[in-house]
Amino acid sequence: MLVLSLHEGHNASAAIAQDGRILAAVSEERFCRAKNFMGFPHQSIMYCLEEAGCEGNDLDRVVLVTRLLDPLVLHIRRSTHFTAADHIRQQYEYYARLHRGGDEAKVRNQYARSCNSFSSPSHYDFSSFDGFTTQKGDSEKYLEIRKKTVQDHLGVPEEKIILADHHHCHAAYAYGASSIREEKVLVFTADCIGDGLSATVWMVDERGIPTKIAETSEQMLGYVWRYVTLNLGLIPLQDEYKVMGLAPYGGSQGGEQVKKKFDEIFGFREDRWIRPRTFGHYFEIAQRLEGFRFDHIAAGLQTHTENSLANWVSYWARHTGIDKVIFSGGMALNVKVNAHLGRQKWLTNLEVPPGGSDESLPIGAGYLYSIPNSGNWADCLPLTNAYLGPNCCQIQTEEIKQKAHKAGFLIRNFHPDQVAELLAQGKIIGRCWGRMEFGPRALGNRSILARADQEYIRKKLNDKIKHRDWWMPFAPIMRADQAPGLIQNRNHSMGLL
Repeated sequence: MLVLSLHEGHNASAAIAQDGRILAAVSEERFCRAKNFMGFPHQSIMYCLEEAGCEGNDLDRVVLVTRLLDPLVLHIRRSTHFTAADHIRQQYEYYARLHRGGDEAKVRNQYARSCNSFSSPSHYDFSSFDGFTTQKGDSEKYLEIRKKTVQDHLGVPEEKIILADHHHCHAAYAYGASSIREEKVLVFTADCIGDGLSATVWMVDERGIPTKIAETSEQMLGYVWRYVTLNLGLIPLQDEYKVMGLAPYGGSQGGEQVKKKFDEIFGFREDRWIRPRTFGHYFEIAQRLEGFRFDHIAAGLQTHTENSLANWVSYWARHTGIDKVIFSGGMALNVKVNAHLGRQKWLTNLEVPPGGSDESLPIGAGYLYSIPNSGNWADCLPLTNAYLGPNCCQIQTEEIKQKAHKAGFLIRNFHPDQVAELLAQGKIIGRCWGRMEFGPRALGNRSILARADQEYIRKKLNDKIKHRDWWMPFAPIMRADQAPGLIQNRNHSMGLL
């Protein structure tokens, strides 16, 4: 079964799978160079088809992931165009009016017109879309447009186009990509929201048969991170990693006071997620955090998040007696959370697949619908690496050389031993080799390489090369067989990407 699957939401992407094996996967932003591109992932689709050596009429199925996608978010190009000021304006002119009971259709149309400076979505034909009504109703109309776009671009009949649930795909990706087989394992997914849910728990038995044992929309960590990020003057749905990177500078004492603020209203207690019945979103977060230092806010939020997710995972481990865990979804991008989970004494194995946010949804869909029985995940072939993107061909190499020369860099051919010697001397090297990594982590093939044990390297990378905030850390990269001697990891967990 040859299956192409698409994610058209935040950080749109595509993947192609055959008989439970992932052949290719890539995010559209890697081609169009628009961060977190949202819309029809045309170039990603073309790459996947080329990598698989097929055309649209060769496909057995095309899977659209996530039924409920709001076309208003696409229309205003929030993912790629919005500044922090634009997001704040949206809170006042859109969300605040809805929370006060404003007419939904009127609010949506007025706000859409106020954002008309942004270009119209490409590839989709919105000629039959006669204005905005409700989010749910508009999502249903947009779904028909999405299906028609697939038919027009790929020549695929409608009966080959199927829909896949958001969190079902998160869970299938988590298990399918992992190395755990023939053992009971718990699969957790957590994000902001997807098809009406924000968290699920699955139990997969020794045969690979999954059972969803819990689901909720009450988990609100994704929204809390979004609004804290905005309150700190950063861009939500993009800069949350900066808040995580800032957290260690807040210290335990200042962070503890903020943590208590979050503990009062959010979190996992006893056997369930709790949240206030009425929540003012951005405005409530701003009010509760007024007067606290920026680094204390980051520290408090990070600690609250680590504890809440650890309580959730631990509860279900005790409830089921299972000590092996796989974690995916947007919250799994928080590497400090993953480290905290990995330190739980009861845990024997934790796996976190690469790029667990929404860009990996098509991989989960590829797993689900390219195997004979979507209810038996044992037929999914694990990912042995994350190199699922385009190869570095000669044309790309020449283009890279030209750009590097213009920027004042020297281009030389080196033997790996010479590269190692330059790294030992403190030099910084860019590497473009083989197939591109899938997901947000640089894993050597499209990477800036430098020594990990020199403090000045971090400052130089942030200031001179990456041009990003001074507090941002860098993660070391190492061969898996060398990891036990280099990092303390009692559980020998795999795939913490």
